[in-house]
Amino acid sequence: PAGEAGVLLRQARDADERRHEEFEARRPADVAQAQDVCGEGLRIVGAERLLDGERLILYYASQQRVDVPDLLADLRAAFGVAVTLTQVGARQRAAVVGGCGSCGRAFCCSTFLRKLSPVPIRLARVQGLDLDPDRTAGRCGRLKCCLRYENPHYEELRAGQPRVGWSVVTRRLSGTVLSVDVLRGKLLIKPEGSRARVVFNAEVLEATPPAQPRVLPRAGEPAPAQAPEPEVEVAGEGAPEPRWSTVVRRLNAAWQRFREKPPASADPAPSAEDAQADAVEPPGEDEA
Repeated sequence: PAGEAGVLLRQARDADERRHEEFEARRPADVAQAQDVCGEGLRIVGAERLLDGERLILYYASQQRVDVPDLLADLRAAFGVAVTLTQVGARQRAAVVGGCGSCGRAFCCSTFLRKLSPVPIRLARVQGLDLDPDRTAGRCGRLKCCLRYENPHYEELRAGQPRVGWSVVTRRLSGTVLSVDVLRGKLLIKPEGSRARVVFNAEVLEATPPAQPRVLPRAGEPAPAQAPEPEVEVAGEGAPEPRWSTVVRRLNAAWQRFREKPPASADPAPSAEDAQADAVEPPGEDEA
């Protein structure tokens, strides 16, 4: 029957398996030969020959526009069979090349995944992971596909847990949730006027969401405009320190006034000694 893996025609014979092994052994040579024909304009990341040997599929990655018809003519002349060029992205490239992930197992995309679905950043936030690429990104540079596998389990655990920013009350204390450990069922709570403490989710007696929850804009939407804070002008002792924007505006105004100030006279100002000499009258004839 037809499925994600294709249509099942018949069981592979011994001759089919030997031919498949032969094509697998020739794959590195096919990639190297195709790269020599294509040059530096693109990078050949994989090659696959159909079982009948009449068609060669080449997978390439490129950051610039490629003139495919001219390359196909050169590749067909070099290999002597029909050639198909297929451009792949970061995830598809990892699936074609293969390798091992941080878990020590072979890539999911190169073993059993037939459809590479996008992984939104929300799945990493559900698990409480920081957005460090070393932890959340796979070898392809994109978010790990396993985040999608684990998401239903995390969503089930989060169903009865408070979220970050909620106000919770326990027998020992009450405060605001700073972080949530979903798997261990722990909450980091900051009581008012005290240091943060860790409590278990089972200890929570009451959980209240914030009155005005923070709403993040969706991808592609502009961030909501924030109303400017009112400026406070208080003189005298005990006045609050001005905000940084106010300080910068005052400095810019002072610099503008300095630039608009008319230049000084070309005549140099008299020195203090000259001014004192002018103030003393010359002696008269009687004194001489």
